[in-house]
Amino acid sequence: MFHQSLSRGSLFLVSILLIPACEFGEIITYELQAPDAVDLEVRAITPDSAVAQALGWSGVGVPGARVRIALDDEDGGTWADERVTDEAGVASFAEVPVGSHAISIERELSPEEREAAAALGAVSLLVDDRIHVSAFSPVVEVLVPASVRRSLVISEFHFPVHLAANQVGSYHFGGFIELYNNGDTTIYLDGKIIGQGFEVLLDMPPLQPCNVYSHVRADPGGIWSIVWERFPGSGTDHPLAPGEAVVIATDAIDHRPFAPSALDLRTADFEFRGPGDVDNPAVPDMIPDGLLPHPLNRGLLFAINGVAFVADPVVTETLERITPAPITRTYARVPVEKLLDVVVFYEVEESPEFPLCQPVSHPSINRGTAQPAPAWSGLSVHRKVLTTLPDGSVVLQHTRTSSSDFFVGPPSPGAL
Repeated sequence: MFHQSLSRGSLFLVSILLIPACEFGEIITYELQAPDAVDLEVRAITPDSAVAQALGWSGVGVPGARVRIALDDEDGGTWADERVTDEAGVASFAEVPVGSHAISIERELSPEEREAAAALGAVSLLVDDRIHVSAFSPVVEVLVPASVRRSLVISEFHFPVHLAANQVGSYHFGGFIELYNNGDTTIYLDGKIIGQGFEVLLDMPPLQPCNVYSHVRADPGGIWSIVWERFPGSGTDHPLAPGEAVVIATDAIDHRPFAPSALDLRTADFEFRGPGDVDNPAVPDMIPDGLLPHPLNRGLLFAINGVAFVADPVVTETLERITPAPITRTYARVPVEKLLDVVVFYEVEESPEFPLCQPVSHPSINRGTAQPAPAWSGLSVHRKVLTTLPDGSVVLQHTRTSSSDFFVGPPSPGAL
């Protein structure tokens, strides 16, 4: 999304061989200090060219966008500035301190513009990102995707690890995923699926290098998966009105007797099912529909790292298959036209030996990774609210950029 450059205060040694003016062969060395501040040009461009075209923009630059940059100074220094982009999507800043900055770019669409882009569902264009400013990169380009209403989206993701009640070991089964109707018409959940995508995301040569699995990890044709479950129902049994949420728990039980810091999820709307699972007969069961059950036999169970997706109904037997060597497991592809939402969560630790593969998914499906709630924190990952409608319901942010669309906070199943 942005150009990397050198950090503040970099020193350069310039050696010059001077022959006429001094003794033959004498070397004079100068030390040059890079400037502490530079004039910076930010170019806001959108990857959603169809939206730009629908709005009548001359190119993919985002005009009239609010651009705010703020220095992230380890020494506690503060600096921030704000500008608005011109017709070409360019904002110019003077005397920007060299270093790492947080950047936010937002362009709300007027009612007339929303109507012009209604066929694409665009509501606004926005992004939160980071840039690095140096004397040698006075121009940065930042992708500003459109936030679209879509329909069914992942609104909260809560799969923590708790200390077991006996103070020995860990408890992994108190999680849930929440879906939200972000559209303006009723959705019927019947037959829709929730699953885990391909999760080999770290570069670990020689057995697991990024390039070996890039065709699976970042496939523009869909998400490759082994484990998914579908909603019960014959077509119209489970309606979800606009602005309503539904909670699907790993186990719809009171988890507090097993882990005091866990939640009481007896009021969940659905629960995942597995061969060794506990069942709440008052809560409808999801139906395992993938190639294999989850290996812990408790139904769909996400970790803090991985890929989550929700999709329209599929016929498992007809899906394309692949066994990406040297992995011996077979995956099926949920095609892109069936996907409703895809989110990537990854708690990245600085590790030069095992960096995160890039891209983690194809940019047309999802960009970036959401920072997950730390495993033992008991917190959730929530989708941001974009705007509140006159009737009090909310429209959630959906830019297909996990790193920008989510934040960490206390769990709140079923409450937006």
